[in-house]
This record gives sequence, C-alpha cells and structure tokens, in this order.
Amino acid sequence: MSGFGLRFTTGVPMVDEEHQVLDRLSRQVEEVLVAGAPKAQALEHFDRFDRFTRAHFAHEECLLESLGHPDTANHTADHLELLGRLDVTRDALVRIGPGNPPGGTALRRFFELEDALFRHVSRHDAAIGLHPDAPPEAHAAKATVGGCTPAVDSFSVFEVN
Repeated sequence: MSGFGLRFTTGVPMVDEEHQVLDRLSRQVEEVLVAGAPKAQALEHFDRFDRFTRAHFAHEECLLESLGHPDTANHTADHLELLGRLDVTRDALVRIGPGNPPGGTALRRFFELEDALFRHVSRHDAAIGLHPDAPPEAHAAKATVGGCTPAVDSFSVFEVN
C-alpha cells in the first residue's frame, strides 16, 4: 500500500486539506519503514504523523459538534479506535531492533492503521460535507467553523511537508 490514498473528499476544504497532509505524512512513514531506516528516524516520522492525526481528529470532532452532525458519537468512537491503533503501531516501532526490523511487525501494524484510516475516511468523513445544516462557511477555503482550530493551523509548514 502506498499511503492511504485519500480519494474521498468531504466538500469541506480545510478537512480535505488535512486529509492531503495526513496522506503525505503517511507516505513518509511508509517510505522510512520500507527502506529499513533506523528506529529513531522511523519514530520521528511516525510521531509527526501521530501528532497531526490527533490534531485532525480534534478539529473534525469540534466541527461535527458545532454543526450538530447526527453521526458525531459514532465518528468520535471511530476516532478512539483509530487512536488505539496509533498507540499499537507506535509500540511496534519502539520495539524495532535486532530480530525485529522496521519492515516486520511495525510495517504490518502501520499498513493495518492505514487501512483503518482509509475505511474511516470513506465511511465517516465523506459524510461531513453532506450534512444539510452545514453553514456556507464550512465550505469556504480556510474556514474556521464554530471556533474549531484546523489541524493545519496547529503545525508549522516544516512539520507537515
């Protein structure tokens, strides 16, 4: 798998931009794992991906709550499951060493995480922009809706590129 190939869009430009950043960060993690990079490098890339994912989830949850989206509880529950997968994947990365190369368990866990993220985007995130009560500003580029801080505003350009 090469990144989680976010082909799905929400129609909410800030969320879609965050999905593009997640895809880019995911590909970077995958590249270092496949290349067999040292554990420190793999953890550096994964931790950046992890931090951005958590900020993105917080932004989505705030947005859903402010819109009164009917699927907010299920969406948030799915985020919690994905956060657990992030933790499991990081644990596998921490265990990289002799007899446990980056391309082993850690890579398998990361692919499982990517698959789960892809399913989440296709199932839950694709419905965000379809909510009938979404205000027009939710569809404007760089919009801040309901006081929700976009994840891309929480990171420097160096962290997401």
